[in-house]
Amino acid sequence: MIDRPGFRLLAITPPAGPVDAGLVGAWSAGRAVGLAVLLREPGTSPAGLVAAGHRFAGLRRACAEAGVPCVLSVGPEGLEALGEALAVPGVVGVQLRGDPGVQRLEAARRVLGAARVLGRSCHGQPAGMGAWVDYSVLAPIFAPRTASPTPGPGKRAVGLGPLRGLAQREARVFALGGVTPERARACLEAGAWGLAAIRTFFGAPAVVADNVAHLAHAVVEAESHAAPSP
Repeated sequence: MIDRPGFRLLAITPPAGPVDAGLVGAWSAGRAVGLAVLLREPGTSPAGLVAAGHRFAGLRRACAEAGVPCVLSVGPEGLEALGEALAVPGVVGVQLRGDPGVQRLEAARRVLGAARVLGRSCHGQPAGMGAWVDYSVLAPIFAPRTASPTPGPGKRAVGLGPLRGLAQREARVFALGGVTPERARACLEAGAWGLAAIRTFFGAPAVVADNVAHLAHAVVEAESHAAPSP
């Protein structure tokens, strides 16, 4: 596994509706500990996600100006359609949806090459894939606050146990699903490398700034507790 990603917070775009590019400024506390954005819109191709007329266009440009990396959420059909999407400024890699197996991850790495970030989404109690991915996003840890466009039994809250188990097998696991500032510490204590969310990062600017500051503080606090004593 490549020693990345450096980001500890992952802002996931809402499934529909307008996106306020000005929120990048409200994420300043999160940027201090490392923050990336997952451009996610089920049913949209990689080229569509980075298109000049897409609802993410303003956000993507604001991220590029602020030095916030973007990752493209890619479905099963998306690998062959990556094309020039990876050449767009600020795009550092992809995150595969749908609990991808080893074969799909191997195919993704061949397409991406060694220099790009490769993440995966997983649910329930997944097998460790640390040899194939740079990070995993396990969801939902708690009941999600944003409705999933593809609900099902595999999207039920799993709690901290599976998070703890996966974190023992992989070095970079993000907790997603109902991860409020109040629950952030519990996820990090269970072994999460980072925290992912939708509503925490996309909402009223003042509320977002406060929530992101709390997440960043939780990461810093977890780091200090993990540091060896002098």
